[in-house]
Amino acid sequence: MSAELNKAAQGTGLAFIIMTDVFTMLPGAPFWSFLFFAMLLALGLGSQIGILEGVMGTFFDMPQFKSYRKVYVSGEILGGSGTAVQKR
Repeated sequence: MSAELNKAAQGTGLAFIIMTDVFTMLPGAPFWSFLFFAMLLALGLGSQIGILEGVMGTFFDMPQFKSYRKVYVSGEILGGSGTAVQKR
């Protein structure tokens, strides 16, 4: 049994290879496939938002950014354009 478990897909192989094969065998396969990949998209976006909150919280706590409006600092972080932020 341990030999079979060692050969099994792990990580992204599990999500994108094995699970798609499983969903093609289920009745109503398009529905279940849509739900699964919508879940993966939601998990990815949630992770990105968490990372962005950490970066933005760090910038907002820095003394040199206290005089700038949060909207402009957020836009700079999201846009990454490198232009100067506007003071209040």
